[in-house]
Amino acid sequence: MAGYGELFWLAFLLNGPAVLTGHAIIMAWLWKTTKGSMLAAVVYHIGITASAIAAPTAAADGLSGVLAAAWGAAAVWAAAIAVLILGRAEFGLISNKAASAPVR
Repeated sequence: MAGYGELFWLAFLLNGPAVLTGHAIIMAWLWKTTKGSMLAAVVYHIGITASAIAAPTAAADGLSGVLAAAWGAAAVWAAAIAVLILGRAEFGLISNKAASAPVR
């Protein structure tokens, strides 16, 4: 079995959805903040693909590969959480009126 050895399915079923959801949050934020720029989404996606080619976690077999993938997922989620916190107005998590109100 390619990548992760015997633990391929564990990594695929647990890590895949976690990473994809984190990237989806970031891409949605990019889309909203760039007023629908396809270029921003494409450049971000190229970055995802390039990082997977440059530092493939599937190159490590077994548990070390799964743990490397989990650390990668944690990094994506750290970025996604930062985007949710900093871009909460764009996501409608707070009203735009509150976001644009002057700070006193």
